[in-house]
Amino acid sequence: MPASLTMHFGEPVPAGCIANRMLGDTLAFDWAATSAGPMEGWSPALRTMARIILGASAPMSMLIGRDGLLVYNDTVSDVFGELYLGSIGKPVTEVLAEAAGFYREVIDKCLCGNSLSYRDQPIKLRRNGALETAWFDLEFSPIRDELGIPCGVLLLSFETTERVRAIRDRHRADERLSLAISASGLIGIWDLDLATRICAGDKDFARLYGVDEREAARGVHSDRLTTAVHPEDRHLVNEAILSVPHTTQEIRCQYRVIAADGKVRWVVASGRPVRDSGGTATHIIGVLLDVTEQMETAAALAESEFRFDTLTDTLPQIVWSGTSDGVLDYVSKRWFEFTGIAEDAGESRATWMDLLHPQDLDRVTECWNECLATGKTYDIEYRMLHKSGEYRWLRVMALPQRDRKGRLRRWFGTATDIHESKLAVDERELIARELNHRIKNIFSIVGGMIGLSLRGRPDMKDFAEELRGRLLALNDAHDFIRPGDHARTAQRVSHSFQQLVRRLLRPYDDEKGQRISIEGPDARIDAGAATPLALVFHELATNSAKYGALSTPSGGIAVRFSRAVDRVGVEWVERGANLTGATPEHAGFGTRLLTLSVEAQLGGKFSRHWDPDGVRVEIEFPLGVLDRTV
Repeated sequence: MPASLTMHFGEPVPAGCIANRMLGDTLAFDWAATSAGPMEGWSPALRTMARIILGASAPMSMLIGRDGLLVYNDTVSDVFGELYLGSIGKPVTEVLAEAAGFYREVIDKCLCGNSLSYRDQPIKLRRNGALETAWFDLEFSPIRDELGIPCGVLLLSFETTERVRAIRDRHRADERLSLAISASGLIGIWDLDLATRICAGDKDFARLYGVDEREAARGVHSDRLTTAVHPEDRHLVNEAILSVPHTTQEIRCQYRVIAADGKVRWVVASGRPVRDSGGTATHIIGVLLDVTEQMETAAALAESEFRFDTLTDTLPQIVWSGTSDGVLDYVSKRWFEFTGIAEDAGESRATWMDLLHPQDLDRVTECWNECLATGKTYDIEYRMLHKSGEYRWLRVMALPQRDRKGRLRRWFGTATDIHESKLAVDERELIARELNHRIKNIFSIVGGMIGLSLRGRPDMKDFAEELRGRLLALNDAHDFIRPGDHARTAQRVSHSFQQLVRRLLRPYDDEKGQRISIEGPDARIDAGAATPLALVFHELATNSAKYGALSTPSGGIAVRFSRAVDRVGVEWVERGANLTGATPEHAGFGTRLLTLSVEAQLGGKFSRHWDPDGVRVEIEFPLGVLDRTV
């Protein structure tokens, strides 16, 4: 024992007597600056325990007082490493800050006279430049002074990190092995004696074949086990056993077993022959795998594919699918019927791009590449070469399939032959354009007839101008529904209510567009509603231009839209009209026309109010009458 440890602890030590590092650090530390006080004032119990700890080879430490001031030996220092050098005299809760709560609780209990023991206690330590978990067996005992009062804690700390990690690695290995066995479907191990046909197996093997576990361990004749095999598969098992003497390969046999609970299970018996010194097979050792789920899945998949093929072959459309990058990997029989390509043509058959009409190729390629890049729905019409030699119109639609992370996986689509309907639409559009041309001619002819008639009846000038204005409003409504020569089936297309009103009122607005304002939520109208609405707003505008706000330089009009669940409201408000006359007692033709258009034709409500600043008109329309395309 070093001479320094046989002296009174705390007395000066002769040079050359320091035997270890932690002893030197402990003696050199200024304990007077701590709650423990100078060493010469320590209790005999603390000094004695310090001598024992610093001279011991076991990993021992001492925690002094409630602060847990550290005294530990070289062995503990080696365990904790260089990052903890200089910890002598510091509180353990400061040195091991990550475990501060644990050590406070331990110190409190030990200073109350309790001894504590912990197995494989995890402690966070700074090692290799980072915090890592280490495990320790910890023994805490109170150090009592001469009066029996605890004044410190003795700590024995044995690191168990390697053992804990080894146990955990073994558990993980066991879990992986268990998972591997479960995933493989292993349900039994067996050993068949070829001479006696006696087969021994484990408890899982016994349970499957419905025999006692102890009897299965001793061995059961194979004929008895064969009775549990499905009658249709027994010959497969016998043939596999008989083939063993004539093969050097592993045997493998798939068959059905009727288990003790009456359920049919699909199994695979896989075994390897064991041969004697002469090369003769004496017995087979093997495993039994349960493949019921795989067989049922395969059967369900086959049934699903059969139903899918039946469905797609029944549909009049071509059904197809492709990979995420656009390579087609499935087409239904309708494809081969449409193109005339043989189903067994293989790689030599033409791709769908090769069959496109040359005039459509660039447009289709651009659209398809955009869909592949963005994943948006593919919807396009183009011409494809038919087996008859003509190009027929198809409408092709496809939707992308994505995985849980939103990544594009596949495309599923259909191609519908719309050739006849496309030709019919073109024919209808031709007729519609001709009718549109004739209707506009009628408007022109009637307008001309009004002008000619007016020459002989100058007294009818006002009436003629009103009539011509109404005809022009009808013409504007017609042009709004069928702009230019872009003929559409107008009755099936809805339009903006506010756009129609803007078009009708544009001639009355100023250059800056500030005289007339249109506010509120828009609504949709169809062709049937556009004509009476054009007459309504034309009548309101012409009356305002003659008698109301538009007849004065400073006057203006606000058209305010409002929406309810099933109705649309329009408020026509004139300002700056300076109406000083009395309210008209009798309704003129214009008022009757408004009432006829709003109430009789559109099923709405109409009311007019004569305010001092101008006329205010409130109109309400049923939403379903305005737009019958919904």
